[in-house]
Amino acid sequence: MTPSVPRRRTVVLAAVAAVLAGGLGYLVGWVADAPTSLGGVAPVPATSPSVPAGRVEVSPDPADPPLAPGLPLRLDTVGSSFPVELQVPERWQRTTSDEVEWKWKPPGLPENTYFLRVGLVSSQRLTLAAAVQRRLDLLRADVDELVVEERTGDSLRITYVTGGHRRLALERWLSVDGSDAAQVTVAVIGREVDRAGLTDLMARISASTARAR
Repeated sequence: MTPSVPRRRTVVLAAVAAVLAGGLGYLVGWVADAPTSLGGVAPVPATSPSVPAGRVEVSPDPADPPLAPGLPLRLDTVGSSFPVELQVPERWQRTTSDEVEWKWKPPGLPENTYFLRVGLVSSQRLTLAAAVQRRLDLLRADVDELVVEERTGDSLRITYVTGGHRRLALERWLSVDGSDAAQVTVAVIGREVDRAGLTDLMARISASTARAR
């Protein structure tokens, strides 16, 4: 028997509804699984921005007058088993850091101003050039913003920040027996305003250093 027209219409409408329902379900599932758009990517501001790399806080230097060139000098001797004599500023006081290192500075002078340091380094058994390199290696691991202004086979002129203060240092390694072995180290350290005085002092002290008789 041939189905009536109304029944055929019902069957067709049911089929169309089933197709639409399936398509709608697929569309809903695709939308649910699709990635959410952020409307463009933008950097997120840091709540506590870090200090830029390589920057350190530097405190003001003591306001004492600059170290003057041409200070009067006097003869002093350091060491016992390997005694060395050298000229040092006449009125500066000497302190002993350890058995092989000594420092001089004016009495009452504030820290982080300027001073003289002398050490005996023959026990390290290094050539002059190797002693310079060793010093640089130690400084790179210990200070901030190290700048090598001048380097020779036996000396350094450098600046760096340590303890919150920028330092200017002139350092030299000496042999007192004519060999290539580093036996004595002389360093004058101070502020930028002390540059002329430090340069003069280094030249005069290193020239006076010799094995004590």
